Amino acid sequence: MAVEHTFDRRVSNNLTEKRNIGEATAELISDGSTVLIFIGSTLPSVARELCHRKDLTVITNNLRVVMTLSDEMTNRIILPVGKLRLPVCDILAEEGLVFLNCYRAKFCVFDSAGVAEDGSLLEFPAAEARVRERIIAKSLRLILVVDHSKFGCLTPAVSENIGDFETVILDRLPNQNFALIVERLYYELTLTDDLSPGGLSTLAPTKNRTKLSGEKMSENTKPVRCK
Repeated sequence: MAVEHTFDRRVSNNLTEKRNIGEATAELISDGSTVLIFIGSTLPSVARELCHRKDLTVITNNLRVVMTLSDEMTNRIILPVGKLRLPVCDILAEEGLVFLNCYRAKFCVFDSAGVAEDGSLLEFPAAEARVRERIIAKSLRLILVVDHSKFGCLTPAVSENIGDFETVILDRLPNQNFALIVERLYYELTLTDDLSPGGLSTLAPTKNRTKLSGEKMSENTKPVRCK
């Protein structure tokens, strides 16, 4: 079972990869959009890239996201009341679940503490999984952002499956243990590593098989500490 590091340490791990993922995510979100943003170590990077957008309505339980996006005066930021969980700086109280029933969003952006070999998305506290399920039910387009280190990171709380979502943004392919999951994502997967001359690469059906067979996956097949 994975050991939970401090949130600041998880945010700083694989920082270049997280920044690239944040950039790719922001490209999908236009000015004037309504965005639901959950807690997670990749989401501060997403929020920083969204600073270039205007007139966003941001619904979040993540105080770090609030502070990052509050510099843009055209944004409207909505957050629940409740007890602030430190040092993560999010609100997971029951009041937050009631709050989420009042809103719907065009985009939902979230990450996961871990991804199991069957594709299950994992979190440390069960409360995070429960709030995320409520957020997902209130969004039209779901965007999952994870770096490769989350694959094989085993944490106790289980929620959705990675194959259920229409947009998944990774830095690069995980190890061979997850080859079937990558195949299932087929149309939905975007990689931020330079796999093509154009930079950001969405795997098209015909190119996907070539990249899967040609890309060297990580040799590490053991459970890893969560980043």
